[in-house]
Amino acid sequence: MRRLTLFIVVLTLMMAMIAVPVSAKFQTSYNSSSDSVDVTCPDGTEISNGVQVVVNMRPNFTYTATAIGIDGYDPVIGVGDSEGVALCNDDEPSAGRYAVSLPTTGEVDSSEVNAQMPFYHSNKGLTDISLVIGSPDGSDGEFILVLEGMAVTTNDGKGKGAGDPYRIQVTQNIVDSGVPLEVYMISKTRQLNAFMQLADSSGNVITQKDGTAIECNDAGYECWSGGDSLEGSFVQSPKGQSIVGKATDAKLAFDLSNFAVDSDPENNYLRYLMTSVGQRTFGEYIVVMRIGVKGGGSSTTFNNDNNTDNTDTTDNTTNTDTTDNTDNTDTTDNTTKPPFGDLASGVPAPDKNNKGGGGINVTCPDDTEIKNGVHVSVGMAPKSTYKATVVGVNGFDPAIAMVDKKGVQLCVDDDTVGADYSLSLPTTGSVDASGSNTQMSITNNNDQITYVSLIIGSPDGSSGEFALILEGMSVDKSDGKGDGSGDLISVQLTQNMLDSGVPLNVYMLTKVKKLDPLLQLVHADNTVVELKDGSVMECDNAGEDSCWGSSEDMSDSFVSDGSDEFAGTSTDAELSIPLGSITLDKNPDNNFFNFLMTSVNQRTFGDYMVVIHVGV
Repeated sequence: MRRLTLFIVVLTLMMAMIAVPVSAKFQTSYNSSSDSVDVTCPDGTEISNGVQVVVNMRPNFTYTATAIGIDGYDPVIGVGDSEGVALCNDDEPSAGRYAVSLPTTGEVDSSEVNAQMPFYHSNKGLTDISLVIGSPDGSDGEFILVLEGMAVTTNDGKGKGAGDPYRIQVTQNIVDSGVPLEVYMISKTRQLNAFMQLADSSGNVITQKDGTAIECNDAGYECWSGGDSLEGSFVQSPKGQSIVGKATDAKLAFDLSNFAVDSDPENNYLRYLMTSVGQRTFGEYIVVMRIGVKGGGSSTTFNNDNNTDNTDTTDNTTNTDTTDNTDNTDTTDNTTKPPFGDLASGVPAPDKNNKGGGGINVTCPDDTEIKNGVHVSVGMAPKSTYKATVVGVNGFDPAIAMVDKKGVQLCVDDDTVGADYSLSLPTTGSVDASGSNTQMSITNNNDQITYVSLIIGSPDGSSGEFALILEGMSVDKSDGKGDGSGDLISVQLTQNMLDSGVPLNVYMLTKVKKLDPLLQLVHADNTVVELKDGSVMECDNAGEDSCWGSSEDMSDSFVSDGSDEFAGTSTDAELSIPLGSITLDKNPDNNFFNFLMTSVNQRTFGDYMVVIHVGV
């Protein structure tokens, strides 16, 4: 563990109103000094001997903060801004089912005294939100703070200062506790290589006189504070899902025994920046903080005056100007949005500045728009109901529309049931559940096969990738026999798909052991496509010679709806079609790829699902 010797970071806390479902007139002020942070909540609850954590938060997403007591400590959590605390929580049942294991704490069991608060804001830009964590009686002790809902995305930018910033106010009660201040960045996806830095207000990593940067790539290896690898660590949610630590996760631990707390609380913030190595990998992560507190000292009224004197108080061990001249003032839109918790709530969308071209745009009945979309036509069996779920990959925020001859009939975005879906496929890797997923049920009341059009895009036309999951289909005897028998699903190729660089990936996964899926690319007359070299564009068992093109065995794949997991099998089918060399016809009707779902020789029957992985 490394000792932190008087790193003084000057920060201006100019925070806009948090849009929580509590009127601003019920907010109460809180007291902050160099000793501790104290709060009187709107309902009269007291938070004493507390600490403050500032989250620079994206708009229109929900984060969840969970405080877990160690060795019987009873935490209370408050959420607010510079105007005061708007909501407080103590003894939350959902939080009571969280359990954590860290290298320095060992396993911390679930406890009914844990606290939790989902929070969000609806301002136009990034906004500082303050979390205050203490206890009702000002007890000494330790707690773990778990923050969820964050992701490293292409929207974070590149280079110096790119990433998500967090600030911790170092107060005397933290120093006196004798507990090192530990901050962890734990990836939720295998592809994200977590990277954490201690930064100044300009986004420059803070370095010591010997040139050592205070940053961590892989805890236990390439890490300033040394310590153990996070392999074997975990955070477990109420639903039994565990976020498991990996060798690529990051940790910064500071021994604060020599930290001289400044009399002005504004001069005692440590600024952490969460990103990935070189901003080259993306995905969801959680932040975990271990903090100790010891009572003593008095509090003075928190100064809400935004005209803070930003004196340069650079630490003698660094040559960095740590003055923060940021003004995060925003116009508040106090719209109502119900908060929600659980792991991975509200993943930020990918790069909003890289708009796709050549996609399909629709206007929904409620005048919302879906842009840069993809058209999928589904042939529905008579008297059937299908379910279409769209899972965003690497933070993509999907929306879905159902269209018929009369126009757009229904649009759905951010569905709560779809939020429980996760999957792992050869071309996507592991994709965790997300509050930005969406789902729609479709019913065919007709006595014949009916074709339904689905348009999948995003509200702002973002670039990215998604997986469309179609459920409700089956291979049965009514499909007939011979060439052209089966269920037809068509994907219209558009320029945004070609430009994405992502192949068109179509999977057929059986839901029963007895079904042996067969997936074919067919012409308009349902005859299978045969190339000039004699190869037939069909797939029996993915990963074997019976499958055209590049494919992988599906045995390690799965689709989960949050309660049931449908595991891939060695007999499942995959067609992955590169699109880079395709030239689109001027007539959009001539740009459809038709996929036929059946079984080998129509000899086996049963339910299956289709997953289509697309880039735009």
